[in-house]
Amino acid sequence: MMVTRGNIELQIESLVIVKYVSLYSKLEKLIRCIFQYKIKNINNEYRNKLYFYFGGTVGNSVYIDYNKDSLTINSRTYNDNEMFNDLSLNKIIKIDKKDTMIECFKRLRVQSLQTKTIYYSLHDSCIKLINVRNIIAHELDNIKFDERKDIIEKLSVPYITKNPCSWLEGFDLNLMNDET
Repeated sequence: MMVTRGNIELQIESLVIVKYVSLYSKLEKLIRCIFQYKIKNINNEYRNKLYFYFGGTVGNSVYIDYNKDSLTINSRTYNDNEMFNDLSLNKIIKIDKKDTMIECFKRLRVQSLQTKTIYYSLHDSCIKLINVRNIIAHELDNIKFDERKDIIEKLSVPYITKNPCSWLEGFDLNLMNDET
């Protein structure tokens, strides 16, 4: 079988996607862990707001029971030690961005890899990472990223070549396209 430029581009894109999803998953677990640890000590105003939002997600608890031709609602019961496990990363980040419930999330910033004097907020960075994850999950056959909504920082090929990833070793990185 002959290796074509298209096959190599597909291999690189596939590796990047798998690595992205793996790292995204780790980030999601880390943020959720920090959130659940820190909410134990938040003030009642924020806790009440979380319960309000959490109660509003009951729509996520409606399931179709095909065998009985019916809808099933998983009810929520009050729990003073609620960990809000059902809140998605997207909801956690957007709630915290508005209300700054978790102080360390506000202080955390992501430093630019190419311009060391530029920093991005954790909240805005996570929202963009979530957007990219959703595009990968739902539009895999036609991946297009919006420079403003989805991209934290577009790395140049020279930067990537100077700072190679071991998992991309052996590939001609000039074959990457803008969506990779």
